Amino acid sequence: MPKFPKNLKELNRRKGFVEEQACRKLAAHAQGWLRALPAVAYAFGFRKSELLNLRVRQVDLLHRIINLEAFETKNDEARKAPMTDEVFLLLQTFVEGKRPDDFVFTREPGDRVRSFREAWESLCCAASLGQQVCPICKVDENGAPKHFTMGTDKKCPSCKKRWKAKELKYVGLFVHDLRRSACATWFGEECPKWSR
Repeated sequence: MPKFPKNLKELNRRKGFVEEQACRKLAAHAQGWLRALPAVAYAFGFRKSELLNLRVRQVDLLHRIINLEAFETKNDEARKAPMTDEVFLLLQTFVEGKRPDDFVFTREPGDRVRSFREAWESLCCAASLGQQVCPICKVDENGAPKHFTMGTDKKCPSCKKRWKAKELKYVGLFVHDLRRSACATWFGEECPKWSR
């Protein structure tokens, strides 16, 4: 058996945390599934895959519980999450009229949400919780973040290079930051305790 050092340093750890005020900004700029998905992530700390794979049968509106099945979680442990009033109201609209095996988070006209990176980045930029920056000038000579507000023409005020929207680098709030912040509060309601 090979020997491994006991105290390996983990590099590039994310430290993002979402305060309640930031969640309110997100909520004010979001609509449809993009309004409900962050609410559930912030209230319960679900992973992105757990959110995107959530089925209607797992949302028990009668008992106000979300059931995560063991084979769908990273650690293979089933979990039950009692819904907050906010989450209950949001999810109610997404499960009505759907079959038990349908996905909860769907786009119009019912297509499953598989990826939402661009939608998330646009939402965060609209809520002033993120921005698109020049991929060249994103850090200074010391490696510290250097953020320039890009003009509508996508021209960097520092290097004067004009960029296409897909070439810009996103900096700001990440979906996983909601997971780290899960046991804070969602619009003043205490986060319910997990049950297993």
